[in-house]
Amino acid sequence: MYTPRHFRSAEPWQQLLRRQAFGLLITVDGDALFTTHLPYLVSEDGETLRMHMARANPHWKALERQPRCRFAVQGEHAYVSPSWYDTPESVPTWNYEAVHVDGTAALSFDEADLWQLLRDMSLRFEAPDSAWRPEGLSERFRRPRLASIVGVTLRVAHGDAKQKLSQNRSDAERRRVARELRQRGDGRLADAMESLLPD
Repeated sequence: MYTPRHFRSAEPWQQLLRRQAFGLLITVDGDALFTTHLPYLVSEDGETLRMHMARANPHWKALERQPRCRFAVQGEHAYVSPSWYDTPESVPTWNYEAVHVDGTAALSFDEADLWQLLRDMSLRFEAPDSAWRPEGLSERFRRPRLASIVGVTLRVAHGDAKQKLSQNRSDAERRRVARELRQRGDGRLADAMESLLPD
């Protein structure tokens, strides 16, 4: 990922990963390129990502042959208008956060492992007061669905994060951009921008 020095992330890449929950798994297998959009879980130490895909998806077979892969996560992002700058002659841009991790994928077809993964994912994403719990699913319903997925554990070898948040502009302009973004509903991106500004 091309990252000029002033756009290097102020946060560890693991932290940016934890703020998001959905990414793109990319595998090159010979002349073929496989990409699959997947929700994920990050281990406490940030060294592994866990996810699953449909067994009907040929991507996992590519991972069997070529376990080296990349996982890309798009963080907060939004359009930035040149009208928000002091300099009359400016151009539009896009502010964003992104994380890339490279590593090696291990597959799991074990029913107990897959069930634990689904339980962990539901704990992460289901509302605490939700009436739905995976334990409420009957074995007759559950087992065919577990047989229809493949677990993927990505062991991270390298991570890289980028925060392109107007760091190349003046503090006054950065505050104005954050304010404009907040007014347009991009509050989380504005929060990230303001966290990098001096008090």
